[in-house]
Amino acid sequence: ILVNDPYFNEPGWESSRGTAHGKMSSDAYNYNLYPHTLQYAIVDMLRNGETNYPEFYPVMQRHFSYHRDAICQKMREWARFSQQLNSLIPQVEQALTSLPSVESYLPKRPRARKPETISLIDEEEENIMEAQVASNVKVPETIDLIE
Repeated sequence: ILVNDPYFNEPGWESSRGTAHGKMSSDAYNYNLYPHTLQYAIVDMLRNGETNYPEFYPVMQRHFSYHRDAICQKMREWARFSQQLNSLIPQVEQALTSLPSVESYLPKRPRARKPETISLIDEEEENIMEAQVASNVKVPETIDLIE
């Protein structure tokens, strides 16, 4: 089904692969599928996907947003071969441009934070350390931590 030449997947037609008749029939079959692909696989999914497929809709949105440029390029290529697409192109473009940008799906980068100086000793230990300093004993330093 998801191949360049689905015509040859139809029973009895695979034997015409590699022939001029097979090429012509396959092309005509594909040209007939282009409008249906745009209408049902893109426009209808974006218009009705949130209601009909709520668990998949965010994935569909990201997919179509990410592939927007490639879809538009392929659609313009198909339009050279199928006049039926001319009425669908504005619908597809409107559906695709209504999607959030690809950047909106990317994870947000956390802002860089300055390290905080945290003392790992409590008040009682601090009193002990002050006494040790007074008697010339080495005192542990504070540690800079980044959360």
